[in-house]
Amino acid sequence: MAQTTYTYPITDFGSALVPPSHKVNVDRLTIQIQQSAIVTALDSIGATPAECGIVFKDALSLVDVGILDIIVANHNGEPMPSNIPAPVQLYTGTGQPVPSGANNIPIIASVKSDATKKTLYSFDWTDKTTWYVDAVRVVAEAPTNSGAGLYTLAHQFVIDTYHGNLTGEDFLLDPNGFSYRVAVTVDGVAQVEQNPALGSGGDFTVNYAAGTVQCLAGHIPGGGAVVLVTYHYATTSRFVIKPDAGKILAIDNVECQFAEDVIYTDTVKFQAMGPSQFFAPQLGLPNGTMIPLGNPLLYKSMRDIFNDASRAYPKYPPLGGPGWRGSQTPVIICCWDYIGATVLKSSLGLEIWLSLENNIPFGGDFATCTFYCASSVES
Repeated sequence: MAQTTYTYPITDFGSALVPPSHKVNVDRLTIQIQQSAIVTALDSIGATPAECGIVFKDALSLVDVGILDIIVANHNGEPMPSNIPAPVQLYTGTGQPVPSGANNIPIIASVKSDATKKTLYSFDWTDKTTWYVDAVRVVAEAPTNSGAGLYTLAHQFVIDTYHGNLTGEDFLLDPNGFSYRVAVTVDGVAQVEQNPALGSGGDFTVNYAAGTVQCLAGHIPGGGAVVLVTYHYATTSRFVIKPDAGKILAIDNVECQFAEDVIYTDTVKFQAMGPSQFFAPQLGLPNGTMIPLGNPLLYKSMRDIFNDASRAYPKYPPLGGPGWRGSQTPVIICCWDYIGATVLKSSLGLEIWLSLENNIPFGGDFATCTFYCASSVES
């Protein structure tokens, strides 16, 4: 652990207030920071007429830097009432106040959390057909008839939520509540995609990467038939980690799974994001405009991954057989165990965006990321 100083010009203090205060009261600022959801302990605060340095016992996470920015922007600089002892409120790792009993003694017990387990699974960085978050929906497209029952779509890298490439894929819906499954009609009659579990039957198959639909023998449309396809296609590699409405999401542990044959072709980027109206109201951007909070975490190489991870599991051997249900390549899993949970509050609109910086897919069998979280009601 190394002390880290965050320096703000005096003009940043109270910048979100009307009128802005542009002044600092160290006692009030100390209490505001101690009662916030910032995990790292405050060490000291030093202010001059021009700037204020806030020293923590260790470097803050990107989310905690965002919280500190909010505190500074809303600090009024007024002195605390004299001769009134400032109350001290303890908070849990998920930002909940610790209750007090007689004589204001904190009530602390070893019990299971009432937070709900929530696990988030990224898509596969090697497979663009899993990049669903920013996918674009195409409705009732008339594909090009390439002959022999093959129909070519206008876009490649169609989102595939049917072949086990995404954990939890069966329940994924786009932002408007539509399924990502490919839908084909012939003269208005819905067709059935071949079930990968059976490997036979059905009316058609899809080459998701190439963006083609193959109608199967006995189901090839006749001349003049109207074939229409509804689907989603991938655009960016952005994956979003955020709390549900009215909830706090605490990220406790992260794992990245890499097939041994992975080819690292792009920079993995973690960026904390927040709405401009909370974090930079002086910019005058429309409400809901998401802006980066601090510098991103950039993993330019496998060395960066190994250097930053807290531990790794022994290599997993190939398991499950040669079919699509099996894992064909040894897997290496790198882990990040957070001593203090990274907390995202719905009321602040906080999110973390995970992406490949240039949207270049990795090579190899697969590469994914899993976030183990706890979700609780925000009070």
